[in-house]
Amino acid sequence: MSHVPVCAKCSQEMYPKKNQVGVLDYAVFGPYQVWDADLWGCRGCGIEIVVGFAQGPIGRHDGEEGSLAHLCAEYREHSRLIELKPKAPETPVTVLEDMFAHLLLLEVGAYEGSTGMSYVRAGAARRAVARVIRDKR
Repeated sequence: MSHVPVCAKCSQEMYPKKNQVGVLDYAVFGPYQVWDADLWGCRGCGIEIVVGFAQGPIGRHDGEEGSLAHLCAEYREHSRLIELKPKAPETPVTVLEDMFAHLLLLEVGAYEGSTGMSYVRAGAARRAVARVIRDKR
């Protein structure tokens, strides 16, 4: 049994194309953290995947001043930097609407414990808030 990734498209074993590539993760405010990972490729169809992520990010936005930008520059120069950009929101939400959505989530108990939030419930709550605001206009 193979212990390497297998391409689902052409059923061939994948190969390690490049070790230690950087994966830049974005947050709503922009670049947030960099992860170290490995790039694997398929010789059959050419598809590439990123696997083998480190246990945690090697650099964060809240770290030392300029360290995230420095790490990104190093990956671009010596290896490869893959940018994982966030999906665009379905509808633009103003700050006031966002605050209203969080208050609604607190009221309906969508928050799980003291930290974290159910994203499924959050999405439903935001859509409900958007409908209320749209109907009032």
